[in-house]
Amino acid sequence: MSMRVLINSGWRDPQSLTGRERAATVGYAYADEPVPLRLDHILVRGPPAPAYPDA
Repeated sequence: MSMRVLINSGWRDPQSLTGRERAATVGYAYADEPVPLRLDHILVRGPPAPAYPDA
């Protein structure tokens, strides 16, 4: 919910702006984990971010 509020307020995830997907940080180690997710998030506001560094 809070992430949606930030996105609706003009903040953007650089992954969606650059088209460069980051690797999952949780949900990928075991076969019974249903969805790979990124536990950490980077949000930017203002001019588009052309790229972001690898973690």
